[in-house]
Amino acid sequence: MPAGFYGPDLACVHDAGFLGFARGAAPWVLKRLARRCEPGARVVEIGCGSGGLTAALAAAGYRVIGVDISRAMIRRARRRAPTAAYRVASWYRWAPPPCEAIVAVGECLNYLAATPARHRRALTAFFGRAGAALRPGGLLLFDLLEPHPAVPPRRTVAAEGAGWAIRAEIAEAGGLITRRMTLHREVAGRRRTRHETHRQCRLSREPIAAALRAAGFVVSWRDGYGRRRLPPGHVVAEALRLFG
Repeated sequence: MPAGFYGPDLACVHDAGFLGFARGAAPWVLKRLARRCEPGARVVEIGCGSGGLTAALAAAGYRVIGVDISRAMIRRARRRAPTAAYRVASWYRWAPPPCEAIVAVGECLNYLAATPARHRRALTAFFGRAGAALRPGGLLLFDLLEPHPAVPPRRTVAAEGAGWAIRAEIAEAGGLITRRMTLHREVAGRRRTRHETHRQCRLSREPIAAALRAAGFVVSWRDGYGRRRLPPGHVVAEALRLFG
């Protein structure tokens, strides 16, 4: 990922206008964790962003480690959930410590690691590290973008709020997603414009399930976070670390 990935302006816009996804997922995530984790258990959150889910995890009594590649996002998460611990790191290489659960909400595992082939290798290695960190019976929860015929190859998404606006031109080809974003933000009475380009790759369930099995997991697939259903091409994986 580029050094400016989710820089200060995009972090601000995301926090102001797009925190609802993580917050909407939180009730179901907490219910699933409660079935596997005792109060005070260590939970690692990959791609914590500005702390929408992190705050809910911490409020529920878990010892949370929030991990994100964006320093700007981590700064916001610290303010929202100050009792959590944080690491500025990428899931591509970071090794979780021993823990009872790992969660990754917001399609962060789809962000492209250089090429699709390298991405698949990086994801397989991550599952191996997650399996080594989790105790038997531990939980790995994440959502993915997967191939779906109903997803249009080109589309535009725009949103705005108090002091900010964003427009994203999205193009897909061969399972690769390119988001070219232009954002405007008012700072100290002046309007400034920033650009970021993000790339993701859609991931099919079968190879993901095979990689999880090789890492010691059994996986179930769901169409959303409880009552929060996800759009076509977006799926939730609930992977249980096997005993033995």
